[in-house]
Amino acid sequence: MRQEFLDLQWLQVFVVAAEERSMSAAAQRLGTTQSAISQSIRHLEEELGVLLFDRKRRPLQLTAPALALLHRARVLLKESAQVRSDVIEASL
Repeated sequence: MRQEFLDLQWLQVFVVAAEERSMSAAAQRLGTTQSAISQSIRHLEEELGVLLFDRKRRPLQLTAPALALLHRARVLLKESAQVRSDVIEASL
């Protein structure tokens, strides 16, 4: 069942995996397991209905949909951090 909104944590995992071009390196950078990274990417792929990585090649290769998502995901994550910062600042 597809959700209306994408999980920001899945997007964060995707961005790190895309930058690292490795599930293992992404896991190390995020302080989690390779299995957790793979699972998050799988969930995101299921939600979007696309493959994001060519897993047969090393380092991982981003697919065309992944390249389209990468820029937008970075923008969304930056905006999310700004929302948090603005709310905290407003509470002071």
